[in-house]
Amino acid sequence: MDKVNRGRRGMRAALLGAGVLILSSGLAGAAGAQTWQENSRLGYEAYGKGDFAAAETRLVAAASALERSGRRGRALATLYNDLGLTYFRMARYEEAEDMHRTALEMRESLLGEEHPDVAQTLNDLAFLLSAQGKYAQAAPLYDRALAIRKEKLGKDSTAFAASLNNKAQLLADLDSYDEAEVLYRQSLGIVKDRYGENHSYTAAGLNNLAALYDKQGRYGDAEPLYKEALGIIGKTVGPEHPQMAASLNNLAGVYSAEGKLDLAEPLYRQALGINEKILGRHPDTAANMNALAVLYTSQGRLDEAEPLHREAIDIRMKTLGANHALVAKSFEDYAAHLKKANRPQEAQRALATAAAIRARRAATYYEQPAEPQPAVDRSAIKLIQTQ
Repeated sequence: MDKVNRGRRGMRAALLGAGVLILSSGLAGAAGAQTWQENSRLGYEAYGKGDFAAAETRLVAAASALERSGRRGRALATLYNDLGLTYFRMARYEEAEDMHRTALEMRESLLGEEHPDVAQTLNDLAFLLSAQGKYAQAAPLYDRALAIRKEKLGKDSTAFAASLNNKAQLLADLDSYDEAEVLYRQSLGIVKDRYGENHSYTAAGLNNLAALYDKQGRYGDAEPLYKEALGIIGKTVGPEHPQMAASLNNLAGVYSAEGKLDLAEPLYRQALGINEKILGRHPDTAANMNALAVLYTSQGRLDEAEPLHREAIDIRMKTLGANHALVAKSFEDYAAHLKKANRPQEAQRALATAAAIRARRAATYYEQPAEPQPAVDRSAIKLIQTQ
């Protein structure tokens, strides 16, 4: 259990705080009594339902069983990679990167550098890095995954579509909108051809293309795509799932931008309720809080907005790190709130904090030539390939 236990020791305080107790000798409770195959299956089921804590418990149990038996092969590498995906969804980014890099090393050694499993881990690691704003590190990984999938799986495969989608998101983050739109449309076309109009992959593609239009202020183009995606997600993953929350949040964002605040507020509230229940203190939850706080501030509902602004800042700082663009955005939004509340000195301090974050990002953290425009509080839905 060497790899899982090393990560586990560093996680103990967080796990106990979350009410998930993992013992150094194995998992407590029912998970420890299951075979690794059964724990793996149950972990994937929990992940698909958005229950990431349960997914972690089951996947760690499966990986621990393989480690104890000395079976350090393809199955264990897959479990490490999937634990990386799980930790990403739980905003435990350092642990996610550790698992993905371990899986990548194992897969390259076991299968060769051009195998589709290697491309999967490259894609997932790039997605993780990109979500943290580490665009220069993510770009070559996406390109390598894209090339492998094109060569080994073909241009009509779901995996190739996923790589196109995720590379498009990177380009959108860097404000390369025209290039991003081409890739988003290509990805969406592949998915529609393979799965039809009413599939969760199609919903993800629609959502992400809409988010691109949204970021450009093309709300009339974004709104119908968000609505279409929301309808599909409601039928495919159900009403209490992080993807549903992302879709609700995004449509609410367009309504808010269009001044339709009476339509936006209930969607924000519904999204926040889902993410608080499923994800807890997570960046997606913070996005819902921040967006709802901005709406309340715009309506003069300052007492309702204040705690949401503060909580969003706290969650983003603790999960994304103090130098993330979304932390800067939260401080900028809070500054606007403070200004409206006639607290100018506090507003100036919040703006100074945001400016310092952006200066540090430009000078130290990121290798891209220019800082992207402030991020929009919308959620990308990852187009996850089938295993």
